[in-house]
Amino acid sequence: MFGQKKKNTFRPMLESLDGRELMSVSTITNVIPDSAAIMASAKWDEAADIRRAIAADNDNTVSEANRYAQQNINLSTNNPVIKQGMISFETMPRKNRPSWGEYCGLNHRDVDLYKFTVNAGDRVSFAFNTWEQKMPWTEYKNGKPNTVTKTFSLGLNAQIFDPNKNAGNDFNLEGRISVSHNDNTKTTVLEHTFHKAGTYYLGVSSYWHKGYDIFSGKEGGRNNLRSPIGPYKITASVKKDLVAKPDLITTAFNYQVPDIRDAALRQNSPLAYNQPYTITATVSNQGQATSARTTLGIYLSLDGVINQVTDFRIGTAPVPSLAPGAQTTVSVKMAAPDSWPATLPKWQGVVTLGLVVDPNHYLPDADFSNNQNRGDGIDVRQVSLYDRVPPITHPVTGATQVQAFGWLLSNGFKPVPPFTGSGWSKSLSTDLNFESPFDGVVRNGLAYRQNAFVLYDVGANSYTILLQGNDQFGEPNPETAAFYGWGWFNYVADWHARY
Repeated sequence: MFGQKKKNTFRPMLESLDGRELMSVSTITNVIPDSAAIMASAKWDEAADIRRAIAADNDNTVSEANRYAQQNINLSTNNPVIKQGMISFETMPRKNRPSWGEYCGLNHRDVDLYKFTVNAGDRVSFAFNTWEQKMPWTEYKNGKPNTVTKTFSLGLNAQIFDPNKNAGNDFNLEGRISVSHNDNTKTTVLEHTFHKAGTYYLGVSSYWHKGYDIFSGKEGGRNNLRSPIGPYKITASVKKDLVAKPDLITTAFNYQVPDIRDAALRQNSPLAYNQPYTITATVSNQGQATSARTTLGIYLSLDGVINQVTDFRIGTAPVPSLAPGAQTTVSVKMAAPDSWPATLPKWQGVVTLGLVVDPNHYLPDADFSNNQNRGDGIDVRQVSLYDRVPPITHPVTGATQVQAFGWLLSNGFKPVPPFTGSGWSKSLSTDLNFESPFDGVVRNGLAYRQNAFVLYDVGANSYTILLQGNDQFGEPNPETAAFYGWGWFNYVADWHARY
């Protein structure tokens, strides 16, 4: 805030150009705590008083806006809400020599933060007025003071903050306007339609102080003499946005793995790390207007909740235009998990696949909050990751029986023990180590094996060997599974039932 030096006191000069007082000291004292404190105590030649006044500033942060009732803007559809405030000074006097910087707030770092609550679909309007002020200004020429009167007005900056960073509100943390050198015959308006209900904050500061942190109160921006301090008025109103809009949601989500032994297990099955899969989803328009074409984003998450900022988009699918009440089925073939970029973390255990309608928010939407995280089987699926399925080769073809079985014995294969499968097998080398995507545990080669089968062609009277895996890559080994615990034992049995 500002004033003039007279008998070592700090007195407000809140006047319009015609000298009419706009707000009295008592009015401002009842507006916000920091204005009252500085009005009451600050003196130009007493730095300690000014420091105490600055310390009393208690409306800069979210916690303070939550604490003080006067920082609440209780929006009403019936009548506008009016708030008056002042952007205060935070300048230390330099050797008792008031200058343009001292009077006009060279370090104008004050912030007034207001809290307000909206419903989905509310269109909120904040109209701002500032006034031109006449203030004394002391110049020094050749060491001699010369006091004149200067006219200036508050250069105001207003921002809307979403403390939860809700992506559905069309603004990236803030909606910003900047007003400079306004007067009481003009009004500048910040308007926004909120698609997600919740609590938000309105920050008012000087024009150049834009980059502040609403949680810590840390300063941001720059200082500039062309953006002085002063009083302002907010007129806040709210109305429902009556423009008809689409409302896109996902209503069903499934995925299928490739052909496995039991066809009934293909849908929403555990996903082998090297197997592609197909996603199928139903997208509906429950809004009141036809939607334009858009996309469906496919995301990967570790925590069960899709967050477009921290999670990974691994695919997209086109969504056609939909009339109100219409729906469409979207199908997209997905690459295997081992194709995910190497920059991603090592995925293991249970992960989440999730869908987000119109992830870039290109369309108007009545409610962006329902475009994702609606529920399991609706737009998210929990997916268990399983070990890779080994490749199949035929190292021996057209052989005699002696040749076929001789090949198995000479390469270290033995008949598979009862209850652990069929055919012939060979454990991988103990010098190898494998990290299973099932649980992230590293086990040596004994936990995996190659499997071989002798096939007889009656017509050709010859034998072929079908080999699953190789010396470096095998299937989970049921012959040794019991040595690695009950969880691994059950997993290996399930893996073999599927692959």
